Amino acid sequence: MPAPIINDPTKELGYVAQRSSLWVLGKQSAELVGENLGRNITDEGARNFASAAGSLSGIGGLIMIGIAGAVSAGLTQMDHIHRKENLKEFYKEELSSKLNKPIDKLSRSDLNVMAKGNGVIDEEMARNRKQRNFGVVLSLVASMASLAVITLALPAIPLLAPLLAAETTLALVGAVALKAAVGLTTYNLVKAPLHSLADKLFNIDEKTTNDYIVNIKRERDQGKVISREQVMSVFVASNPELDKYIVAEYGKHYDDLDLAGKQQVTKELAGHLPLDKLTIEINSGKVNVSELAFAVEGQKSGVNHEKFIPEAPKPGLMMSMFKGMGHMLGFKSHTHDHDHEMSVKAIAGATAVAVSHHTHAPAEKGFAAERAPHKTHVEHLEQTRSDAAMNLGLPS
Repeated sequence: MPAPIINDPTKELGYVAQRSSLWVLGKQSAELVGENLGRNITDEGARNFASAAGSLSGIGGLIMIGIAGAVSAGLTQMDHIHRKENLKEFYKEELSSKLNKPIDKLSRSDLNVMAKGNGVIDEEMARNRKQRNFGVVLSLVASMASLAVITLALPAIPLLAPLLAAETTLALVGAVALKAAVGLTTYNLVKAPLHSLADKLFNIDEKTTNDYIVNIKRERDQGKVISREQVMSVFVASNPELDKYIVAEYGKHYDDLDLAGKQQVTKELAGHLPLDKLTIEINSGKVNVSELAFAVEGQKSGVNHEKFIPEAPKPGLMMSMFKGMGHMLGFKSHTHDHDHEMSVKAIAGATAVAVSHHTHAPAEKGFAAERAPHKTHVEHLEQTRSDAAMNLGLPS
């Protein structure tokens, strides 16, 4: 299953705790309601069975199943909204720029607007909906299994029967804690293989272009330098025709190639894609990693990345005086400012070389402009996915 977008680990941990609490509360409510209705509504001959079985039969059982199903559906929808919220947070600067809205005024519905013109976000949201739809069914099945274990299996264990039957406060608290632990464990043990089976049959966890971007963002946050081969992987993920060409020429999908193979592919196609430019700009902090979602579409997010680059530290009073005296005496002061200026010039020069090399290549159309019809700063990308191979001079 692809790694989720985690913008704030603390908030993510809080969400997991909240979800688990709601799950326990919902299942406990379903059990109590079903059990009480089973005792009160069924006839005298069925009361003992309803009480022992947790009312998995009769009217009480039907109500319990309905409540459990509603809880499962609600939690699955909650996960769906949470994933959308994380996606909105991940692209908040780009959404703000594209829709001309302040970041604090953005809503999840703005993602729907953005998805109409950006295939990367549209693909991610489509997968999110598929996971939600299958998740309702999988969660319901797992919940039923969990309830069956709690209401049927636990009371049948001789050592646990007295605890579950006791009515003291301490015993009730212990019984609730035991049922919660067993229920959660059973739920996850049942749901995991079901989810894996559904993924194999319906590809509900298909890796998206956004997954590649999230992985690159995670590495940049860890201080790692990004390679142009990683940038290339985003372009390949967003363009099936390009991946088909790589399979035809190299015998494997790009992800399955070893490092030497990826370097060879990247070298061959670097003249058709802004790989060097994007790699340098991401590593220097000039653009966000999330800009890749627009670059592969032949778009530009419009975010003013320059304002996020920290200013060079200013020299202190003593250093300023020293520099002033040096200039008066005709000396050149090699200070931190000078070193920083040279470093910036070096990065700018490397970027200019990459851009110059690329702009002298034959103009190409954006691979994914079929999903984004506007020309942008990456005009050398192909304009449609269907003729990507032809415009690159690749075999169709």
